[in-house]
Amino acid sequence: MLDESFQAFELDVLGYRFPGGEEESVLVESKVGRSGFSDLWKLLGLKTHLGIDSGVLLADPSDPLHTRKVQLAIGHEIAVVDRDARTIAGSFAEAGLIELEPPDEVLEAWVSCYRVEDAFIKVINDKNLWQRYETIRLVKKQLQHLLSRVWLEPDPWRQAVRLYLLYQEAPDISLTMATEISGGGGARELFRRAMFDGTSAEMQACFYLEHRKRIELAFAATRCAALADESSRWARMAPSSFREMVRTIAEDEAWYLPSVLQVYFLGFGAMICLDAEAGEFKKIGRQACCTSKQARRSLDLFADLFPYAGGWYYNNYDLSRLKLVPVPLRGAGLWMREILYDGDWKDLATKEQWKVVGVNTYNRALAFEKTVLPGNRETVR
Repeated sequence: MLDESFQAFELDVLGYRFPGGEEESVLVESKVGRSGFSDLWKLLGLKTHLGIDSGVLLADPSDPLHTRKVQLAIGHEIAVVDRDARTIAGSFAEAGLIELEPPDEVLEAWVSCYRVEDAFIKVINDKNLWQRYETIRLVKKQLQHLLSRVWLEPDPWRQAVRLYLLYQEAPDISLTMATEISGGGGARELFRRAMFDGTSAEMQACFYLEHRKRIELAFAATRCAALADESSRWARMAPSSFREMVRTIAEDEAWYLPSVLQVYFLGFGAMICLDAEAGEFKKIGRQACCTSKQARRSLDLFADLFPYAGGWYYNNYDLSRLKLVPVPLRGAGLWMREILYDGDWKDLATKEQWKVVGVNTYNRALAFEKTVLPGNRETVR
């Protein structure tokens, strides 16, 4: 049963990485306008409470207090930088938070991918839908739990136990959604059409949440493996299957696993073009700051950590595709490839690839993105 009490605050970005098995973390807040010092002190308080290594406050440089904020923040491992989207990557590199400033085109592709993710969240939070469907209410509750009580938890083992319980609570939530929409009859057909054709926004949101929970659980296991501290009473409460997951990651030194899964799932549409397999893994590894061999190993680890009858990957049509992935997210992965390979997907794809990831997939992604990006509004996401 879910804990009904959620954290009373929100964070814009909470990021982790594990170079060499050592945890590094960053907390980012973006503020508009002139807010005095209150936002800086709030960020410092959350950073201290959560045990985060460094912080970034994206602020308005026209604020008369901006220079003083920059000076005060330095002593607390916080960088105060211009919130202009065009300069954020450079500011992060200058602050030592990322090794290299990525090309603007790649950042634009990521903006589009995150907009599609935002569209799933918009569906989940749709008042009319969660009033109509009990499953959507459960999905919304799980997403809230995932973003609040789970993420904002300093003890990694307590975080892990909460994630594991969340993962086990409703393992077939997409099929449950299909059953409720169809009224019981035709659920399997609705499920199949949603999976292959991208129908039903509700189903796409459920597919997204199910994989999001798996990726977060892999992150929690990596964090527990990196910190290697089992003194918490929550470590003793963790299921044996999760502890085995932690041991596997530690033995493999797979500290890159969460980054690779994030890049593969959200940025590359959870698929690999087999006609350019080596290059695909090289590009994923570059964005996840690991080798192509480690990127490839991550997909094997995913299959090992989350056993699935029949295996997780379709390997046909010149593609390797993760199963149960939302079609709009698959389409967003095409945008990333258009940037990286400098061409339109219809020209880049083989005839076999175009059969299964063609114009319908592309248009589903565009349609989802438009729901969160009206043509008359500019936004970072």
